[in-house]
Amino acid sequence: ILFSYSIGAIYLLLYDITFGSLKEAFWLWWAVR
Repeated sequence: ILFSYSIGAIYLLLYDITFGSLKEAFWLWWAVR
């Protein structure tokens, strides 16, 4: 259970990093536009 929980936590972290940076890039593009 602990193993799958850590896998889920890592997955969520990667998901947050990926889409967080995408959202940041989108807002930067929107502001510069």
